[in-house]
Amino acid sequence: NTPPLCAIEILSPKQLLSDLTEKVFDLYHPSGVLSVWILIPPLNTIHIFNTAKPTLTFTSGKAQDPLMNIEVEMSEIFV
Repeated sequence: NTPPLCAIEILSPKQLLSDLTEKVFDLYHPSGVLSVWILIPPLNTIHIFNTAKPTLTFTSGKAQDPLMNIEVEMSEIFV
């Protein structure tokens, strides 16, 4: 089985950010997922964890994942 290149998680009101972060490093990256986006709706924030760079955090403008070559306007995600 080939893992996906990218995964997206949305933090729910009952989840802890630390639980999702742990999932990135304990599940996603070890299984071969190269990039994981965690969306935090109440804060209009995206954290991008990838295997090639330190964690990227975006709160406005464009969220950019250089490893996946993806660019998304934050205003298109959080309306």
